[in-house]
Amino acid sequence: MPLKLASEKTLKTLEAQLHQIAIRHLGAVGMRSPSYRNQFELGEFPGKACSQKVSLGFGEELEFYSWDQKSFHSQIQRITQALDLVKTYSPESYELFKRFTKRVVPIKQKEFVSYSLQSLPGHSFINLYNRDDLDLMDDLLHENGHHHLNHYLILESPLREDPDQIYYSPWRRSLRPVRGIYHAHLTFFFALKLYHDLSVAVMEERLEWPKPLSAKEREKIFFRYAEEWVMLKYTAVDLKRARQFGQILPAGMKLLTGMEAERLKLGNMFAQVLKKMSPAQRRKIQKLQATLVEQARLTRS
Repeated sequence: MPLKLASEKTLKTLEAQLHQIAIRHLGAVGMRSPSYRNQFELGEFPGKACSQKVSLGFGEELEFYSWDQKSFHSQIQRITQALDLVKTYSPESYELFKRFTKRVVPIKQKEFVSYSLQSLPGHSFINLYNRDDLDLMDDLLHENGHHHLNHYLILESPLREDPDQIYYSPWRRSLRPVRGIYHAHLTFFFALKLYHDLSVAVMEERLEWPKPLSAKEREKIFFRYAEEWVMLKYTAVDLKRARQFGQILPAGMKLLTGMEAERLKLGNMFAQVLKKMSPAQRRKIQKLQATLVEQARLTRS
C-alpha cells in the first residue's frame, strides 16, 4: 500500500482499539467490537470474574482476581496457606511480599509457570493448576522479586547495555545480555532465601506442614536450595565482571550489594545440605557444577 494510505488505515485501527479500551474500562459509550481480542492482563476474561481480598495483616491486603469461579475458593485457600507458611518460616520474605504484590491472577497454561509485567506493578500471574504447594510459594516470591526490582528500575537506571558483552544464564541455559542476568540473579535470590529457610526448619525438625511432609517434598526443599545456590554463585561472578566492564551503574550496585551480602550468608549451609540429599540428587548438583565450570571456560575467556 502507498505510505499515506497505509498510515491512514493504521491510524483508524489504532483509534478503534483505543475506543474499545475506553468502552470496556472507562465507561465510554459505544458497542463492543468482536474484532477486539480480549486482553487477559487487563482482566478481560471470557466470563464474569470473581474478586476477593485476602488479609496480609496490619491493614495490608492482597486481591485474588479470577475468571475460574469453579476453583475460586479452593485457590484462595491454597494462596492463603502458602503465604501463612512463608510468614512462619521465611518472615523477611513475607514482609517484602506485602510491600510489592497487590493482586494475583491465575493462569492455566502448562507453558507458563508465572509472569508479571512492568506495565502492571504488583500484578502476579500465577499457574495454580500445574504446580505443587512448594512451587506456589516459590512462584509468589519470584514474581514479587520482579515487582521489587521494577520499583527501582522505574526510579533509576541501574545498567548500561553493551551488545558485545553477553553472559551464560544457568536458568535458561542460554546466553543473555547483562539485563537478563541482573534480573535473574536478583529474582532467583528469593527462591534461594525461601528454600534456605525451609531447609533450616526441616533440619531443626520444626517444619509443620499442612500434611505430613513426604520424603519427596523434603528432598525437593534440599535440592532447590542447593540448585539455586550453585546457579547464583555462578552469576555473581559474571555480575562482578559486568561491573568491571562498566555495565552496572551505581544505582544497580546499590540494590545488588545488600542482596549479595545476604546471599553469601545463605550459602554457609550448602555442604551440610548436600550431606542430607540422596546420592541421585547429589549427582545432579555435581553435574550442574561441572556444566557451569565448562560454561565459564567458554564464555569468560
